[in-house]
Amino acid sequence: MDLKVPPDIVRALILPYTGVTQQVVVDGELSQSFTIDKGVRQGCPASPLIFSLFLDRIEEFIHHHMAEWTYQEQDSVRMAGLLLPLLLFPDDIVLVGRCPLVVQRLLEVLSQFCWGAGLQVNLDKTVWLVGGEVGAAWSAPTFAYRGHILSRVDDFKYLGLVTTGHGMWAMVAARLQAARQAWARL
Repeated sequence: MDLKVPPDIVRALILPYTGVTQQVVVDGELSQSFTIDKGVRQGCPASPLIFSLFLDRIEEFIHHHMAEWTYQEQDSVRMAGLLLPLLLFPDDIVLVGRCPLVVQRLLEVLSQFCWGAGLQVNLDKTVWLVGGEVGAAWSAPTFAYRGHILSRVDDFKYLGLVTTGHGMWAMVAARLQAARQAWARL
């Protein structure tokens, strides 16, 4: 995967992660050493940059796949005039769609990306929420990720804030508008 980062920088970022071993204390005893070959180190100053460089590709991947979608399918993820199929947070992804079939397609594209990138979705924390103007129009769809049926919730907590489906679209649209205004001032 081309991260569009100079090779010297990539090597400098990879070096501290090469040949890393760990031990843990279990019941007061130190475990055998084991190799860490995936993930980023918690607390490492470079970890957010490495994670961002890698995860930013998911947006590009999803938009590439959406190029083949019909206008109507694309319109179901359009907000404030922009295609907005996902929101990326430090360690979470929100897939956005106004049509159950499109949401399922987004889950399938996410699955393709994760498979190719060697990532795993934590299915214990993966849920779905209906909100805004689509809430009343949706019957009870079922969403699945690699055959695992995802649970529907009425609200969820993220970074200490409880989010409900009511007003979610308005919140996202307002944040997008504020971001546009901030960019315009630059």
